[in-house]
Amino acid sequence: MSKKAAILGGIVVVGVVIGVVVLSGGKQPPAPSAPPPLPSLPVEPVRPADQLPPVRLARPEQPSKPQGSDSYKDEASLMAKLRDLGTSDLELSLKLAREGNDRYPDSPDAVERTWFVCKSLTGLGRSEEARAEALKMVEKYPGTSFTNDVQRHVLFAPQFEPPGR
Repeated sequence: MSKKAAILGGIVVVGVVIGVVVLSGGKQPPAPSAPPPLPSLPVEPVRPADQLPPVRLARPEQPSKPQGSDSYKDEASLMAKLRDLGTSDLELSLKLAREGNDRYPDSPDAVERTWFVCKSLTGLGRSEEARAEALKMVEKYPGTSFTNDVQRHVLFAPQFEPPGR
């Protein structure tokens, strides 16, 4: 770098510093104040495990999941619950889908419930049962999108054991 460029750069830096000082009125920015001290809390001594009071777990007064067929008075509420469950509780999905098919065997939603049966069984690692249900589904509901999905994922896809089995 040439000597002229260095001098010119220095002048620009000095000018910027002077401009900042002039704009701030020559005042220094306030120093940050220290945070207030935390209140001191009484500290209890650590007790050995054999001196700790027993832990009691509260039991729910009502089960968190519906247990009987009285839980869903109509098909619409049963289907809403099935769709809401998705794959979060495969055992309950399977139970509700089978219950719905028993109660409403000829309804337009029966094919979707049968799809839930097949998918739940597959997710639970019960592939032989899932395959048997899928074959019945193909026979009873040919050409539907639910049947096509079951064919693709249950009948044609290779079966893998779920983790932990």
